[in-house]
Amino acid sequence: TLDRSSAASDVYKRQFLGATVKTTTGFGFALISVPLLLPFMDLPDIVPIILPLVLINDYAITITNKTH
Repeated sequence: TLDRSSAASDVYKRQFLGATVKTTTGFGFALISVPLLLPFMDLPDIVPIILPLVLINDYAITITNKTH
């Protein structure tokens, strides 16, 4: 259980960091993801991949912060 607790703590830290970047810039996930994928894919191929992930990320942030 100690490893599970530590892993959960890491996930929460990463979510907090991601939420902070997203809140600060408004588009943190795409800002980081698109440049990282550009060496491997063309931009028209990246957008359809990133868009659903951004929506899932937005939903996760909304659910996480729903109680606030």
